[in-house]
Amino acid sequence: MGSKKTVKVWVLCEAFTLTGDAFNHETVHKSLAPWAGVYPTRVECQIALERHVRERVRENYEGLDDAEAYVEPDVAEVLRGVVYPNRNNAEYYRYNYSADDREVVWQVYPTEVKV
Repeated sequence: MGSKKTVKVWVLCEAFTLTGDAFNHETVHKSLAPWAGVYPTRVECQIALERHVRERVRENYEGLDDAEAYVEPDVAEVLRGVVYPNRNNAEYYRYNYSADDREVVWQVYPTEVKV
């Protein structure tokens, strides 16, 4: 066994849940759908974040004739995010999207893995 090298990677996590339907009726079941992805650089992670934010925002306005007029302002608002320090003196970033029938939270943070 040789020595293991440590590399820095970036993690993107999403937690999405529907909180009601289009008529503000609470759903019978709450559907939390979390996932995470790992990216080799902050830039690649940011590109993935923007793509996923845009997809979730578009889903919210699906079916509206003027949906695209709402998408980009919402995406820009979400991508402002908030930076938090964590206990390891690294930063992690949190992005939120809330609409009438859904809540979405994304987190982006660096971590080190041994390869």
